[in-house]
Amino acid sequence: MRQANDETFSLFTTMATNDVETFLRERGFSDKIMEIFAANGVDTTEVLNSIDESDLKEFGLNFGERRKLALAIDGRKVEAVSSTHAVDGSQEASAGGTALSQISNTAGNNTASQGFQVAEIMKGDPKGKDIIQQLEGRNVSGQELVSLRKLVVKILTKHLTEKAGDLYPRTQEKEAMAKALVTEFPCFKDRTPGCKGYELFFSEGEGFIEWRLKTMRQSAKRAGGPSNTSQLKKKTKNDTDDNETEQCSAEVLEQMEWLKYHPPTRENSSQIKANLKATFFYRRSKLVKEAPSITNQLAEMPRFRDSPDLINFEFDMLNPGCGSKMLVKWNPYFRPKLTQLSEEAARFNDLDVFKFLLKKLPTVTAKGFKSKGYDVFSFIMQRRQTGTDVEAFAKTKDVIYAQPFILALGDENGNPTEYFIIVDNTSIPGGTNAVEAFDRLYKVHYVFNVHFAKPVLTFFNFFDGLVYGVSKNIRPTVRELYSQMMQEPQQKEA
Repeated sequence: MRQANDETFSLFTTMATNDVETFLRERGFSDKIMEIFAANGVDTTEVLNSIDESDLKEFGLNFGERRKLALAIDGRKVEAVSSTHAVDGSQEASAGGTALSQISNTAGNNTASQGFQVAEIMKGDPKGKDIIQQLEGRNVSGQELVSLRKLVVKILTKHLTEKAGDLYPRTQEKEAMAKALVTEFPCFKDRTPGCKGYELFFSEGEGFIEWRLKTMRQSAKRAGGPSNTSQLKKKTKNDTDDNETEQCSAEVLEQMEWLKYHPPTRENSSQIKANLKATFFYRRSKLVKEAPSITNQLAEMPRFRDSPDLINFEFDMLNPGCGSKMLVKWNPYFRPKLTQLSEEAARFNDLDVFKFLLKKLPTVTAKGFKSKGYDVFSFIMQRRQTGTDVEAFAKTKDVIYAQPFILALGDENGNPTEYFIIVDNTSIPGGTNAVEAFDRLYKVHYVFNVHFAKPVLTFFNFFDGLVYGVSKNIRPTVRELYSQMMQEPQQKEA
């Protein structure tokens, strides 16, 4: 039976005599795809067979290209298995056996292999037994649980790569390992609403297992692996198809012109909103296609500056049903769940809570950021004395602050009394308190189609996925923090 398994496995690793380029060319893929595969070291059918959609996503390919390639690779494997059924069937018939039964047994063994025995795998590692004792002996939480999680992922990922024979275990294997892990150790479960519990470790090409694999691949390349792997930039926004662009009619132009030259009054507020709705698709299509600066956007649509509540209105059109979630859910739900993780929570004001959240999440390092000693929170909010010239501040701010942030004015030791959103070289009123200001800051990024500042990407992902619910792509570190928030506070020993 072992020989049959090995023969079947070799079928998947040497599908045909054709090389990768021939395989792609026969199926009509472009030279661009072939160049990307070559640049990423995919030059044998063995490597090709190990690729799944998460790997293709890492190559920078769009959804359609990834899906076509995945279907082509899976289809070729099915063809190979089918041909083996036919050959082995004729050979085994005289002996009273069938190739089909061997293939079925092989498939059954492969399926069984995915039911990983996590505890047994852990015991096979020098540190594994100690980790199991710590996890089973008492209630572990907080940073200690994070540290143990990192060690567990290293051990299990090492097992996956040894089993696969390379650094590209299949998607089914990674997902099965994630499920087995949280089944064995429920303390690691992902408690994000709508999740099954294992997504923290692997789901749709993301998670701690996938992150560890990427780190291992990068280390292998630095140690002498392929050096010509291209770092393809992922698209950060969808290309706009000219055929899908909202056509600009004379009526739309007239409504845009009206919005530009009619400041808000009590009498025309409903007309402003009606015209914003009527021009919405044209404005958004033009914004994505031309990518103007925020300064230019405000010049064409000054209503967002003199009536900043319209930012909420625009955000609601972009993300229906999400606009009020911050103001409704933050104080009664998210704030108390978050502050229970700190022993100093009793002294926290709104700014302290945001700072604490930022501290609990990893910072993405920006170029030149560490060397100049910038405070990470300054990418979210900066404070100045009451009476500061806000417009002068906006025009002279450090060039590293290219994305919007909050400027809070007030006494040095007291709570701020005024808030502004600094965008480009100008400002927008920010609301009456820190929560309102942050709510407006978050929405400004969507309304003006700008990225979050790199050092605080994970911080904003918390709000993207958990608070506002506009994204399902929640980072594993955010999921992990949320799971900690959902745990019952431990009682202090007397």
